[in-house]
Amino acid sequence: MSHTPSGETKTAYRQRACPGCSATDPTPALIRSHPAAEEMPFDGVMRQWDTGIRAKKGFFSYHRCKTCGQLYCPVYPDDGQLRQLYGSMTPNMSDLPTSCLRHTQEGYLQTLLRHHPAPGDMIEVGPDRGYLAHAVQTLSAVPPRRFWFIEPNLAVHDDLRASIAPLPCDVSVDLNRFNHIPDATAGIAFMVHVLDHLINPLDHLRELHRCLVPGGLLGIVVHDELSMLSRLLGARHPIYCPYHPQLFNPATLAAMLGKAGFDVVEIVPTRNYYPVHFVARTGLSRFGMDWLPVPIPRGFVLPLKLGNIQIIARK
Repeated sequence: MSHTPSGETKTAYRQRACPGCSATDPTPALIRSHPAAEEMPFDGVMRQWDTGIRAKKGFFSYHRCKTCGQLYCPVYPDDGQLRQLYGSMTPNMSDLPTSCLRHTQEGYLQTLLRHHPAPGDMIEVGPDRGYLAHAVQTLSAVPPRRFWFIEPNLAVHDDLRASIAPLPCDVSVDLNRFNHIPDATAGIAFMVHVLDHLINPLDHLRELHRCLVPGGLLGIVVHDELSMLSRLLGARHPIYCPYHPQLFNPATLAAMLGKAGFDVVEIVPTRNYYPVHFVARTGLSRFGMDWLPVPIPRGFVLPLKLGNIQIIARK
């Protein structure tokens, strides 16, 4: 990053308005890495992009919108740069046991089922291998008639289709395209840790509102940027990373859903099921101490509240 003679900052990335209200007057940076990603050349960001959760990454600085309070990155890669970055990523192969992933996803579903979703199809944006969709098929009193998946990772498509077989499904790869889904067709829609990755999250929420039947339910899981863990770890928290162009808290997420036409019915903290050794090693890495020879027992799984929230909204 350099400066022009007039003092304006030059960067390889685009300037971006607030995704919540389109304002362009954010606060000074509240959370930043050293160096900040906007100070790196594009090839430097690309080298860090596809590294594991324990690797230290430079991220794009987070500012808060003075108008609506949304925490977001006013400087971020453009669409072409993002296609290169995500296109170079290896498949998302989690090192967590499948049982932990399924248990966590089933918890999301049970929260939504408390509010009696309307009958219809199911839409899931970013379903990965289909753990949540499988839970919907097997645990719902009235399973969906059809599944609509939007999943860019081609490597998981076979597993995704198998997760809900023999029910019919449509699997597409473009996160920005919903027009193939008919109006008022779904009783349930889910986005689990997806909304904080999207450049135009309000547009996606409006599209999901169009696709849901009257009374249909939307379940969203995101990180809470105001959680106690976030306050404790600050810039060391894994939620501050180059993949998140914005982060939410209960108020900013509810406000965005309201602008998309939804009524919020519940906001709750979520539980994630993790092996103790995974949590311990990840925590040590955040403080640069993963080299410590600490004996960590394997085989123990704990339900942990790690600062994530689920919101249920109704059309």
